[in-house]
Amino acid sequence: MKKAKILSGVLLLCFSSPLISQAATLGVRGGYRSGSHAYETRLKVSEGWQNGWWASMESNTWNTIHDNKKENAA
Repeated sequence: MKKAKILSGVLLLCFSSPLISQAATLGVRGGYRSGSHAYETRLKVSEGWQNGWWASMESNTWNTIHDNKKENAA
């Protein structure tokens, strides 16, 4: 019962946030390098305001199945 209340609270917050905030830009990219069998996922969230300020956060994830230590240098 407690988990259901927490989940419904989180969902309510997620669905009501567009009503109380500006829209953010979400960018998603994915790729595969066949030579090294490496998968890459990039997520970027950015927000700009009318006064000229902006904020951005980017996350880059590589798979670790084939030990892709040299992939970032490619």
